[in-house]
Amino acid sequence: MEYTEEQIINMAGNDIVDYAGWTKEDFVCANTFYLSDTVQRTGKTTDTERDYNEVVAEFLYENKFIQKDNFTEIKQITRKESYYTNKKISSETSEFVKIFERNSLQNNFGEIIDISVPLNNFETDMAGQIDILSFKKEANELFIVQIKPHCSNETLLHAILEIQTLYQSMDKEKLVNDFYSIGKINSKNPKIKKVLVLEDGSTTNQEYNCYMGNIADLIEDLQIEVLQIEWN
Repeated sequence: MEYTEEQIINMAGNDIVDYAGWTKEDFVCANTFYLSDTVQRTGKTTDTERDYNEVVAEFLYENKFIQKDNFTEIKQITRKESYYTNKKISSETSEFVKIFERNSLQNNFGEIIDISVPLNNFETDMAGQIDILSFKKEANELFIVQIKPHCSNETLLHAILEIQTLYQSMDKEKLVNDFYSIGKINSKNPKIKKVLVLEDGSTTNQEYNCYMGNIADLIEDLQIEVLQIEWN
């Protein structure tokens, strides 16, 4: 099904608030907006021939949902249990670890300290999880790494809003303390960075190669590092 620009804007408004006024007082679900059909939809508007995601990104800017380096109205979720999962970090059991190690990403982002890190406190939080958490000791940098493998059909807008939502919804102080207390990091005040790793062949990577305008502005304004890698 194809849509006009106005229809895309209305769908975005309905996904992020509970009526078409788009005011902060009526905010209900910015934390799950990246999961919406509107963000994952691909195509061009029938009347203006603009990319759906470009229209949605413009909507976010015009309605002040993106300000400085934040997606406004994202609610922080404090996880009572430890963020540390104690999962085995192995390329044999994790596709994300396999991609990370195969491409020597430790040179860029340091040592993997945990994988599939949950941000939920309750199951109903729908807070998502961090694919890879890594720490570069010499630079005192903690990286949130989201990997989009070659088989991913997620849009670039989805990937951008997902990693920004993870970054803003997690309790950063508690997360740092959880990993500091068990010796996984050696600093209580690391600089936390966001990284998207896009494997060749993924929809996300294909879109990154041709997107400009509002999508490019989102990446820059939200200070997201993007790394493209080959599928091998």
